[in-house]
Amino acid sequence: HILETLESISDNKTAVKKFGIDFAVNVCEEIIRSGLCPGFHFYTLNNESSTITVLKKLGLWKRSIPKALPWRVIPSSKRYKERVRPIFWSNRIRSYLYRTSDWLIYPENKWNDYAPQVYKEVDDYFYKYLDNYDSEEELKNLWGNELNSLNDVYDVFGHYFSGKENKNGFKVTKTAWTQNKFDNSDKLTTFSEQEFLTINFQLNLNGVDSSDEKVGWGPKGGLIYRKAYLEFFTSRQNAMILKDLLLKYKQVNYNIINSDETENYTNCDEDKAIAIDWAAFPGEPIMQPTVADPISFKVWKNEAFSLWNEWAKLYEEESKSKRLLEYISNDYFLVYLIDNNFPNECCFWKLLEEVHLISKYSEQLSI
Repeated sequence: HILETLESISDNKTAVKKFGIDFAVNVCEEIIRSGLCPGFHFYTLNNESSTITVLKKLGLWKRSIPKALPWRVIPSSKRYKERVRPIFWSNRIRSYLYRTSDWLIYPENKWNDYAPQVYKEVDDYFYKYLDNYDSEEELKNLWGNELNSLNDVYDVFGHYFSGKENKNGFKVTKTAWTQNKFDNSDKLTTFSEQEFLTINFQLNLNGVDSSDEKVGWGPKGGLIYRKAYLEFFTSRQNAMILKDLLLKYKQVNYNIINSDETENYTNCDEDKAIAIDWAAFPGEPIMQPTVADPISFKVWKNEAFSLWNEWAKLYEEESKSKRLLEYISNDYFLVYLIDNNFPNECCFWKLLEEVHLISKYSEQLSI
């Protein structure tokens, strides 16, 4: 039967492929009904699309795998009870694992019950290689063979968030700080052009089912909550305008800091971590797996600024490209914002638009 059917459609590749898929689905359905086999093993032979189609027809294809926590759990005997991490390293997990590898105990519930613990130092050589294995040529394709102005730097972030090809004809699939894609990429693209260079972002959630395919985590039957969080580099002018505007945004916790900590503006209590993610599960205590810890932020700040200098190493000494990146590292500010009013729409876009308008108005007055 199989050979006869294949001979009759041998000159039609699409029909042959469809027959193979339908036949595989029928065989798998018979095996499932028999109850004799707990699962399947497929050899894709470099044609995974057919296997995916079979799994979808069987109802076995899952676009997302249930997560125990909102961040990646490490199968380690030392860390198996770990339940809390700072949000700052959420896009540089290897770096966080290395920095905390000497800890004797890892936070299991509330961060403040275990902090502060000492983070391992990372020298300049390891900053790049902890989370980056690309060659210099590959990175220049993404981030520019040369940078002639600050706008060229802003364009790297803009192309990363927009997904559009850069002038080298490449899609910017990563920055020095992250390879993860964020929600609201259109807004992040726009604000990149306005000197807000985002390196971390998450939207707020209010009682989302823990089984949600996109943002769910933990056991079934739980409710997920999350505060909006935004972290970015910005110019001195923007930072000072932002600092003043935040006085009327009482629901926002913030930290605005420069690379050498000679300027550090915050309304956070240094001794208290702020819960960013939390969840309620039946019969369980409230879980708070992600926090913003002011002490950890200063450690992260050093790493975040150092990555500008790592980027600068792609270019020749005394080149304009290198000087531009070193200027940003020395003169820009690192900022994080937490909108505590999680049941309502995030206020960040309104706030940053105000900063931009005031900045532009100030520039016009100075002309």
